[in-house]
Amino acid sequence: MRGDGPKVGKEVLGVISHDESIDWVGLRALGDPCDLPVAIDEMMGAENDDIADEAYWRIEGSAFFQRALYQAAEPAALVVSSRICDGRSTIHGLRCGFDLLVEIAYGFPAQAEQMFGDNTIDERCARIICDHLPCFYRIAESYQDERVLQGIVDLSVRLESDVAKRRKLLETVSSRSPCGDFLLSSVKDLRKSLSSKSYFLSAVSSHMASRTAGDGNEANGG
Repeated sequence: MRGDGPKVGKEVLGVISHDESIDWVGLRALGDPCDLPVAIDEMMGAENDDIADEAYWRIEGSAFFQRALYQAAEPAALVVSSRICDGRSTIHGLRCGFDLLVEIAYGFPAQAEQMFGDNTIDERCARIICDHLPCFYRIAESYQDERVLQGIVDLSVRLESDVAKRRKLLETVSSRSPCGDFLLSSVKDLRKSLSSKSYFLSAVSSHMASRTAGDGNEANGG
C-alpha cells in the first residue's frame, strides 16, 4: 500500500481470517468503517442471497457509494478478493463479492478523497483486483453460476491488458453456453475487446471520463 492507503499489519483482525490485519478505525468512509469487516464477513458467509445482498448494500453505502470510492474501498477490495481466492465464501457471498469488485473497478475517487489529496484510490483498488485476476480465471474454469462468471468477465474487460488471457476467458465462458441476458452482454463486450485493437484503450479513456463525470456529479450533489 502507499499514500493514504490503509495500515496493514500481521495480526488477524476480528472475524476476517486474513493473513494481514487492517486498521479500519479512522479510515474515511460515508458510514462507520468499523462495520465494514463485519459486513464483509456476513456477505461472504451468507446462507442465502437476501443476507448477502443486505450486507453488500451496507458495504457499498459506506465505502463506494454509487462508485465514488472512499479510502475504505481499498481494504474492502483487498479482503473480498482474498476471501474469494481463499475459497472462504458461499456461492451467495461469491456472487455479491464479484458484484462489489466490479463496482469498485469501475469507480472513481470520491470528491471527499480528492479534497484530502487522494486522487489515485481508483488506481490502487484496480491494482489489488488485477493481482487476483489469475485466481478469478481459475474460478471461471470450475463454476457454472452465471452471475459469478459475469463478474469475472466484467473485471477482465475492465482491467486485463493481456489479450491472450481475455481470449482464454472467452473460450472458457463460451464453453458453458451462457444464456442469461446479463452474462451474454458481458461476453459480447469481452469479444469486442478481442476484435478491436483500440477497444482496451477506449475502455481506459472511458474510465478517465467516468472519473471526470463523477467529479461533476458530486459537485452537483448527485
